[in-house]
Amino acid sequence: MAAKYLPQTLSNPPLVETVTEFRFHSLPVPELMPRVIAKFANQYPSFEALPAGLAAPWLEEGVAVPKYAPAFRFSGGNGFLAVGKQMMAIGAERPYSGWEAYRAATTELLSCASAELVGLQAIIMRYTNMLPPAAPLLSGVNCSFAMDGPAGEVV
Repeated sequence: MAAKYLPQTLSNPPLVETVTEFRFHSLPVPELMPRVIAKFANQYPSFEALPAGLAAPWLEEGVAVPKYAPAFRFSGGNGFLAVGKQMMAIGAERPYSGWEAYRAATTELLSCASAELVGLQAIIMRYTNMLPPAAPLLSGVNCSFAMDGPAGEVV
């Protein structure tokens, strides 16, 4: 009989960051932004224009800007919202408030933008965990570094 592993809930969630990104063929940012700002201004009061959003329209052809790069970022508390020409993302940083709260925020973003969404290409979810290393796993590791000095000496 194979061993059964049951899911375990950790008392202190190890999530450092979680991001859900929606990628589109095109995203009409001018039509979308007023609705996003009205919906999320209290939750994410800090605004930042990112380099992808600062390129002048006549320069865009000659500037190497990744097509899924965020142009604007809103943040507040432990969360953020990013919008670009072909992407929207919502994320949470430590402390993670739990799946239910995160799912509600993600669903709220999609419902807010549903009228403008054109050609959904992908939904990407990324979780970054910080798990403490197990002592037996690292007990046999013996390493020394040489960086611009004699071996074993860290400069």
